[in-house]
Amino acid sequence: MIEQFIDDMEAAGWGVCTSEVLTDGSKVQFFTDGANSFAVCANQCDDCFEGENLIKPMSWFIRGNHAEFITKAYEAGFMLHKVTDYKSKVKYHGEYLVYPLNQGRQLAEIPLSFKA
Repeated sequence: MIEQFIDDMEAAGWGVCTSEVLTDGSKVQFFTDGANSFAVCANQCDDCFEGENLIKPMSWFIRGNHAEFITKAYEAGFMLHKVTDYKSKVKYHGEYLVYPLNQGRQLAEIPLSFKA
């Protein structure tokens, strides 16, 4: 599920990084082409999953059009829970958490296009 989402974001022109360790406490900066980027910790890509099932909360780092990203994540079945807007472990990126079964501890970000 996450692999398909990553592929979809790359196809949509987002810079995607899954090769760096982002949760060891150090700050990281990425240089990508374009205004939109999405980074996921390499360790979490392995440690947060059991098969295809997300079993631990996972940090996603976003720069650029947050509204577009939230919509695309929602359409792929992921609810994002905001941690920071701008200042996170990844320079110039906001941090969001994705929880197993989308059961976060706070209200999730809702796509602008959502209709109840």
